Amino acid sequence: MKHAQQTSENERFGWKDTLVWCGIPIIIVLLVRVFLIGFYVIPSGSMMDTIEPGDR
Repeated sequence: MKHAQQTSENERFGWKDTLVWCGIPIIIVLLVRVFLIGFYVIPSGSMMDTIEPGDR
């Protein structure tokens, strides 16, 4: 049963794999939140035709 206990280099799940599988999705979620669904306050009347001052 020695072969069941041994793992090859490709079968191990190391810290690099954890970083890839956890870090990249977090970065994608943050980018989507900032650029696609971010809330921004318009403090001035520069866009008075479409957005009122104070709109979000």
